Amino acid sequence: MAKTGMRYVVAAKLKQENNGALPTYEKGMVIGRAISAEVSLTRTESSLYADDVLAESENAITGGNISIGMDDILEDAQEIVFGLVKTGNEGSYEYDDKAVGAPYVGVGYLQERRFKGVVSYMPYWYYKVQFAPMDDRAQTRGEKVEWQTTTASGTMMGVVKDSSQIATFRTHKVCATAEEAVEWLNQMAGITA
Repeated sequence: MAKTGMRYVVAAKLKQENNGALPTYEKGMVIGRAISAEVSLTRTESSLYADDVLAESENAITGGNISIGMDDILEDAQEIVFGLVKTGNEGSYEYDDKAVGAPYVGVGYLQERRFKGVVSYMPYWYYKVQFAPMDDRAQTRGEKVEWQTTTASGTMMGVVKDSSQIATFRTHKVCATAEEAVEWLNQMAGITA
């Protein structure tokens, strides 16, 4: 399976986490135009040896890290993702970084893949992520423009969404069309037309 594209990054602030049910989210939004995504899962790794051989092993997901590269994240999206505080009046808002943790959000994106010549679309949804405030970097323009883009990096956590009482960290779906994948992400993020 070859991955051939990525787009449509969405996020929604987590409203309520319900043990044994899907979390609920506030109204979500597209937070930027996608460049890249990198997810690394944290696992518990443990081995039990008995009678001089490996008898059991454990390799369960316990969390993870996610980094999403985008062309930019506008301030309205930064309120959701990083917890920026908007002050001021219409037309002259200021956005403050406060010494408080960013809110928990659900975040997702659409990945395109090709397998044996067939294109499919895989929307991914991460149920609970806390992003760190963005670092900032700027550089003067020289003979050539060097594009300076944004990366949102966060910690992925699990939610208990059903009676199994087992934490779930992410979900995805395989869709035949990009439209179907976008519709699914919109449903997950509470985005309405």
